[in-house]
Amino acid sequence: MMHPYFAFAGGTEVMHTGIIENEGVRKAIAHFELPTGADFHSVRCELPSYTWES
Repeated sequence: MMHPYFAFAGGTEVMHTGIIENEGVRKAIAHFELPTGADFHSVRCELPSYTWES
């Protein structure tokens, strides 16, 4: 589940998951989203590994 965190004045919104534990590894996912008319530009970052996914 994504939780809202922050909205920048330019429209970019930041959301995050809670702590996710998978096979003994704890992580969280931060999601950044910018509305562009009828669509969105978005990117996700898995923490603490800093793995980015567009």
